[in-house]
Amino acid sequence: MAFLLIFRTSAYQTTDHIDSGALRTIIALNPAEHVLRPMRELLLSGYDWGDLGVAFLVIVGLGLVGLPLTVRNYRSVYA
Repeated sequence: MAFLLIFRTSAYQTTDHIDSGALRTIIALNPAEHVLRPMRELLLSGYDWGDLGVAFLVIVGLGLVGLPLTVRNYRSVYA
């Protein structure tokens, strides 16, 4: 699923080069975008602690949602 989320981010081009307003909205709502954008900025221009904090919170949030679902699925199959 994470692989599919990357295609709906600005990982391959910045949002300045995307003309579609609908696609920009999808990119803005995608949680993977909030992780990839600070990583790109970290390499290009340096630290922005606010963006890095948001990226960290998105990673923790996805983990808090994804790990219990994974454990529940594992237990339902192998228990």
